[in-house]
Amino acid sequence: MIRKGVTPVVAIVLLIGVTVAASGAIYTMVNNSMNAQQDPSERLQVKPSTVEFESCWGTPDKANFSLRNTGSRAINASEIPVRVNNTYLEQSDGDYTLDKNIVDPQTMYTMSIDISEDLSRESRIALVIDGENIRYQCRNLN
Repeated sequence: MIRKGVTPVVAIVLLIGVTVAASGAIYTMVNNSMNAQQDPSERLQVKPSTVEFESCWGTPDKANFSLRNTGSRAINASEIPVRVNNTYLEQSDGDYTLDKNIVDPQTMYTMSIDISEDLSRESRIALVIDGENIRYQCRNLN
């Protein structure tokens, strides 16, 4: 009786070959996936066209602004310079707070400005991005 089949040596070589090929394919997929990850600094980069004032409300000593990330990538809102009239504000000094620093695309966030000088209807709030001012004048301050 003649046996037809694969010898044990050939079977082992085939199994090792399939294992190496599968490992190579998985390695390539994972490596490509890791390389496709964006550089965090690029991902969080803010451009003038990616931030938009939505609304404001408050009192003369505190103003709240609703802003939106209109871009297609997350931004680091804490790195946007804020100016009231001609004075730059510092988040670290408590001049203003954000409800979130990292803002996903098409997401709203809130900025609360609390400074010693009174804000009026004529106060001009500006976000300064790449030397360009995104200005907003809040008419809702009592």
